[in-house]
Amino acid sequence: MSNQVDWSRAFKFKGEDKYFNLSVLWIFYYPYAIRFFYYLRVHPHFVLSLAIILGLASSAFLWYDKLIVAAILLHLRDVCDASDGSLARLRGMTSRVGRFMDSLGDMLVLTILIAVIAIEAYTSVDSSIYIILGILTWFSLFIQCSYFNYYQLKYAESIEEHLGARLEEKKKDDRDSRTVGILRLLYRALYSWQDMLIKQIDRLSISILSIYPGFNQDDWYRDKGFLTLNSLLCFGTHIFVFCLCFIFGNPALALFIITVLFNIYFFALMAGRIIIYKFRLAGERSKKITGH
Repeated sequence: MSNQVDWSRAFKFKGEDKYFNLSVLWIFYYPYAIRFFYYLRVHPHFVLSLAIILGLASSAFLWYDKLIVAAILLHLRDVCDASDGSLARLRGMTSRVGRFMDSLGDMLVLTILIAVIAIEAYTSVDSSIYIILGILTWFSLFIQCSYFNYYQLKYAESIEEHLGARLEEKKKDDRDSRTVGILRLLYRALYSWQDMLIKQIDRLSISILSIYPGFNQDDWYRDKGFLTLNSLLCFGTHIFVFCLCFIFGNPALALFIITVLFNIYFFALMAGRIIIYKFRLAGERSKKITGH
């Protein structure tokens, strides 16, 4: 009997279903972290809790201007955050508790991190612009990542791959415990507005393109090139930007980058995708009409 571990089970997509996720470039070695935690025999929830603790510790060190330490802790938080779900899949221990704790942990860690950066910048230059920029960064960061998550889940749904998360967490599962029920309600309170906004953006995009007979909704959701470009909007890339700005001694710069540059990329990606599809579908329709 072979005791060889099938490491491919740790990842969300396998074989020909895989797409190149750019956000893992910053933590390229995280598959080794998965193996480390696997052989250490720790529970996935321990790794998830460790990710939250590291994230909060990063904000604490940032508050005391220990920027390099804050960057290291935040990076390690990202590695743990990428590893907990993989470890759960590898061991067949995925759960609704872990699903909601992961999202709520992201909300807690990133909200406090952005607040610390904005408050520190505000107190150092006495300008309320940093408080406004902090609020805009918070909205931008979560909308951008919700856009990424929405299309990743739609892709998984289109290839019949179950990732544990759902596009909408409205319905209570009869098997949910009271703890899961509370976590689900917290998730709904914090994330439902984001999910609804991205869903409306998707509906608008499809309504624009559905006038063309050649439009195929499955192709829309299975576009791996788009998924790769969209992966830059994942939290992993935001955290990489925070870490770089900490290292270079200018945490507030991350607020500008995420609010301005990332939003330019976000809107260009949304609009550019529709424009490219329109030209392609119009060209296909023209060929059918002319016969060449």
